[in-house]
Amino acid sequence: MKHLFERLTIEDWGFDFELLWLARKYRFGIKEVPITWLNNFDSKVKWYSYPRTLAQVFKVRINNLIGKYN
Repeated sequence: MKHLFERLTIEDWGFDFELLWLARKYRFGIKEVPITWLNNFDSKVKWYSYPRTLAQVFKVRINNLIGKYN
């Protein structure tokens, strides 16, 4: 699994999309597990974080198409 983390190119909100993409690409098992979420109401997400994260999802697809994950 170490090599999955070495291939990450995104250090922002979209890193988890990239990690899941790589795990699927290299045929690692992905399992959903329940968690307990405690919401921090002082935490704020800026409006521009949403389109930036969407752009990161597209970046993962582009990275895959140009062979960056090979």
